[in-house]
Amino acid sequence: MVAGKLMAHMKTKPKQATIVGVDLSDKKHQICVLDKNGEILSERTIPNSYAGLEKLSADYPEALIAMEVGTHSPWISNYLKEKGHKVIVANARKLRAIYCNERKSDKRDAQMIAKLARVDTSLLYPIEHGSVENLENRQRIAMRDTLVKHRVALINSVRFSLKSLGLRLSSPSSASFVGYARKVLCAHPSKLQLVESMLVVIEAMSNQIKQADRHEWHGLKRFFV
Repeated sequence: MVAGKLMAHMKTKPKQATIVGVDLSDKKHQICVLDKNGEILSERTIPNSYAGLEKLSADYPEALIAMEVGTHSPWISNYLKEKGHKVIVANARKLRAIYCNERKSDKRDAQMIAKLARVDTSLLYPIEHGSVENLENRQRIAMRDTLVKHRVALINSVRFSLKSLGLRLSSPSSASFVGYARKVLCAHPSKLQLVESMLVVIEAMSNQIKQADRHEWHGLKRFFV
């Protein structure tokens, strides 16, 4: 069945003379380099760094480079495109359905990605990552959400600690909690001293969240003018 599918796509081979399959990892990437006839030119690992990718690009200029989608695929694919490569990011779930192998290894994965890219890039079910700007904006939003969640956790910790000592704080907005808490605790110096370090951290988080909100609004304003 797989062989029939491959034969059906033989007319759409990539034009690049060199095809690079990359199995991405956190520290080192396994690569497999094929020539236009499918012969393996090189198999090795490269470091997961800009320097490692720059050397790969210099060794195989204008090569077709294919990889599975993953944590590192957004920035790596954008970087290699800037270097003049055609880059294919494969849909991992559909790709695995084609070449699922119990004897999994990074080397075999890189080989198969390269071979499928050579026969027909559509076999990789390519996906498109957003631009670097869009990816950075998404990360800013995600980091803001993380700050908000941790601020809530710290506020709850302060309120629980004080309640265990017989002092209840009501729950105003998170942004105004520090000012409210300090005002109430002025009458309880020892308790204020107990939680002051936490209040300092919560206050710093609130300032960072305000800055993130201003940055997000600045980025969105262009859509409304």
